[in-house]
Amino acid sequence: MANLFYAARRAEAFTLPLAPEDGTWLMSLRCCLDNVILAAELDSEVLPSRRAWTLPALFVTMRELVDALAETYGNGVGDCISFAPAETVQQLFATVPLRAPGAEALGLRGDVTALELVRNVIAENPVLAPKDASHSQGAGAC
Repeated sequence: MANLFYAARRAEAFTLPLAPEDGTWLMSLRCCLDNVILAAELDSEVLPSRRAWTLPALFVTMRELVDALAETYGNGVGDCISFAPAETVQQLFATVPLRAPGAEALGLRGDVTALELVRNVIAENPVLAPKDASHSQGAGAC
């Protein structure tokens, strides 16, 4: 997934070995760290004895992720990213429903949208910041 972000930032051609409707669970570093800090500050007296929780990550399809990258870097970026599903990779990304009611009840959270995820990833990785506010590099540059 990191390579996808770098290719989108540079408006380079990139082929995802997944179909647009394939998806995965993701969490930005920002959300992960916020959750760790929140968990460290929880009052242990009110916590249940079972203290391992599944974090509430965001399920995002590859199309949603590409669209969020295109919105962030410019419309041409969406044209640079193609899909060539490979069954072996698709099997790695096969997902089961993720439920995290215990973590959510404690206030832990994941990124809410693909665009929020992309923005949070960029905020933690300045090298991924758009080249300029107009996103001019994305106009068919690949």
